[in-house]
Amino acid sequence: MHNTKYNNSRDRVRPHKLTRRKPKLFGVFIIFFMLSWAAIAGIAFSYYTKTPLKFWDGLLPIPEGNTITVTVSSGMTALQAARAFEIQGALESGSPSQLARWFAKFGIDKKIRAGNYSVVPSDPWNLARQLKTAKPALLKLQILPGLDIFSLVENLGAQDSRFNNATFTRALLNDSNYPDEMQDLIKSITDDEYTRLAFLEPETYLLVERTPDEAVQTASLAWWKLRGDLIRRCYNCLND
Repeated sequence: MHNTKYNNSRDRVRPHKLTRRKPKLFGVFIIFFMLSWAAIAGIAFSYYTKTPLKFWDGLLPIPEGNTITVTVSSGMTALQAARAFEIQGALESGSPSQLARWFAKFGIDKKIRAGNYSVVPSDPWNLARQLKTAKPALLKLQILPGLDIFSLVENLGAQDSRFNNATFTRALLNDSNYPDEMQDLIKSITDDEYTRLAFLEPETYLLVERTPDEAVQTASLAWWKLRGDLIRRCYNCLND
């Protein structure tokens, strides 16, 4: 009887010891599991921060879908261009400052050219990825030589409906549409649209928006670049 009680007592104690060990082993397993995932996350984060652009660029496809056209005007900074993308509906989330930062990370903040960009509306990162390889489209406008203002307006109107007698005359008479160096010359010689037409260089131009103001600005700048030095020399000779 004594042996039986002893054996029974031993049998009752043994399970009790085993049940006390299980929580310890389970806790060790949980800690090991969490540390393993933390290590993996740390390695992944480290790799991402070291090579975020090249790796993720190749891994994730550029968004596809319906595109919209966004106009970037001449002289815009990266932040101003980013705001243009937001205003014209291409930036779906985030902010213009975030888009401008991605411009800098992709090295395109100082390479954004004026023009019309066709892009799929998306977040700042994916939008910057598209602009990394996108080429801006420009609009062609031809100013023919030898035409009077009526014939020229008719010709320009055939190229773009925004050109008519009223809009083109207003652009010609706007002094701010001419280069700063030409301001005194323009004001002293003429204030009518018929004579000012002579200060537009006949040429085929690639414009961003193809408006009357842009046409006068571009054509008068081309005229001044060709003849500005000669005019300055003549002016200096007269004043000597």
